[in-house]
Amino acid sequence: GRLREVGFLALYLASAAYPLLLKGGGDNVTAMTIDLALAFGIPMAVGAAVLANPILHLLNADYLDASTALGILALAALVFTVSTIFDQTLLGKDRVDVDESAKFGDYLKSNILFVAKVNIAMSAVYIAAVYFTVTGGLASGLPRTTILEVWALSQLGVFILFVFVKARRVHAVGKLVYPSSIGYYVAGAALMAAILYVLQRFIVYGEGTFFLALELVAVGGLAVGAYGAFVLALDKTLRSFLRKALKESFG
Repeated sequence: GRLREVGFLALYLASAAYPLLLKGGGDNVTAMTIDLALAFGIPMAVGAAVLANPILHLLNADYLDASTALGILALAALVFTVSTIFDQTLLGKDRVDVDESAKFGDYLKSNILFVAKVNIAMSAVYIAAVYFTVTGGLASGLPRTTILEVWALSQLGVFILFVFVKARRVHAVGKLVYPSSIGYYVAGAALMAAILYVLQRFIVYGEGTFFLALELVAVGGLAVGAYGAFVLALDKTLRSFLRKALKESFG
């Protein structure tokens, strides 16, 4: 569930950035989108990683062997979020499709085709990585848990590799501004992880799925509250964005 949430976050934020770039938005649009994605994505990934055991226990106790893999996949989902934002940035800045004098060669050099080629290559490399890690692990007699972890690491590695490829292209067509607040998000996520690590020891299993879900909501809510308070106390940019969002939402 947490991985789907990170995926939806990528979709919504990237979709919001795309029309702004089409209207002529500058590099600040990409910077703001990445900033917001990391502000929400980092704690979500950390929460999924630290609470992997109770989350999987809630789904099915048979999945507990995949707890470490889930933590790795949560990080992979965060990297994929940034990758999706880079896609929309490149597509939004490209003007070859509105240039009536554009030739076939211009399309071949365009960001539109570049994004398609990179994503196809990423999918091909990922499929190959899955095949070789799973078949190689089974042939070597590795435990199922180890195979899952190696598969998760291969996915994370593939996403990191191709997000760097896209970052180089984004930097080539404009200024890639990295969010200055990322240190606050990392520090806040570390605080959140510490709180989750302590509180999850008090989670009671065996009382039913509904009770376990309530425990996860309570533990997660306290940790998220601490993260939000920490980041908002230090990050002026996020405070300003929150004020504007509340003003526009409630008048």
